[in-house]
Amino acid sequence: MTATIGYGTWPLGGRAYGSVLDTEVRNALQTAYDAGIRLFDVANIYGDGRVERLIGEVFGGSETIQVLTKGGYLTEAGGEQDFSIDHLVRGARQSLARLQRPVLDGFLLHSPPDELINSTQIADVLEQLAVSGVAREVGVSVRSVEHGLRALELPHVAWIEVILNLLDQRAIDVGLLARATQSGIK
Repeated sequence: MTATIGYGTWPLGGRAYGSVLDTEVRNALQTAYDAGIRLFDVANIYGDGRVERLIGEVFGGSETIQVLTKGGYLTEAGGEQDFSIDHLVRGARQSLARLQRPVLDGFLLHSPPDELINSTQIADVLEQLAVSGVAREVGVSVRSVEHGLRALELPHVAWIEVILNLLDQRAIDVGLLARATQSGIK
């Protein structure tokens, strides 16, 4: 099994863990790149688009990196979400402008709730996103390993993002990582 190490950028938005100067964000992004990181994970709500804008300033349309962004939440505070295709495509286009990229490498649904992840509607949303032209690939950033297992069954899913770290190994323990790898899902 191979793994790609990515850079999760939520803390760079300046709200989740405290304020961060733009120069510090630019330096952190460049340092990650210099250390070999080529995958950057962001969401349109991180700093209300600030992180996407700074990634765009540092990397522009560079094809040496991959950028995944997410949509669905209305604000960084969480809570309200909108998974209508109009909202998602509009948000993805705004992300493209901030990131200074012609197309996203991946666009993920950002923590869809139980009622969406377990409905047939999610397949329709993913299909519409897949053909919208805003991203090369689509996927789901899930709230739990159970949602990740459900996402394995969905059409068009090329990416599943789930919590996995030294303290939380559930994605490995339940076989999600192995099954995703066998299915060619990143």
